[in-house]
Amino acid sequence: MNKTVKKILKIFLIMLCAFIAFEVCGAIVNIIYVQSQTQKVLEIAENNGGDVWDSYSDVYYSVLHEQLFSDTIVIVYSENIDNISSSLNEKFIDNPFGVGVYPLKMVGMTHVDVPSYEPYWDKIDFETNHEKENYYVIGLCDDAPFKHNIISYIIFRITFKN
Repeated sequence: MNKTVKKILKIFLIMLCAFIAFEVCGAIVNIIYVQSQTQKVLEIAENNGGDVWDSYSDVYYSVLHEQLFSDTIVIVYSENIDNISSSLNEKFIDNPFGVGVYPLKMVGMTHVDVPSYEPYWDKIDFETNHEKENYYVIGLCDDAPFKHNIISYIIFRITFKN
């Protein structure tokens, strides 16, 4: 092999390694971001008198938007959900999708405009023997920092197989 071919191969290998490193860093940043987002929601709920029952966070790919989103779901018990809701809206005022707060007993009903959260039913405890009064689902979705990260997309496809 002559020197020119070796240099071209070295440059190609360096570019490939840099691309892989960038993608891995992007996936890590997306995961850290969604965990931080969930932690903020949990802190707001607990600081405003809520009792957190369960939570789930995920980086998922939207086929409709063709990009990655960070999704947080928290189930909380609160006798005064208005304080939690207003604090969440203040904290996430710049969120393009807003913060959804729904009574747990309404989740999954088809005649009301409440998300079903069906993809998460096997990951989060939506069913309970408790009375569902004063239990609420907090849903927060935001753009992932690395919206077009290939590794996060592959992980999503493997996880949901859709």
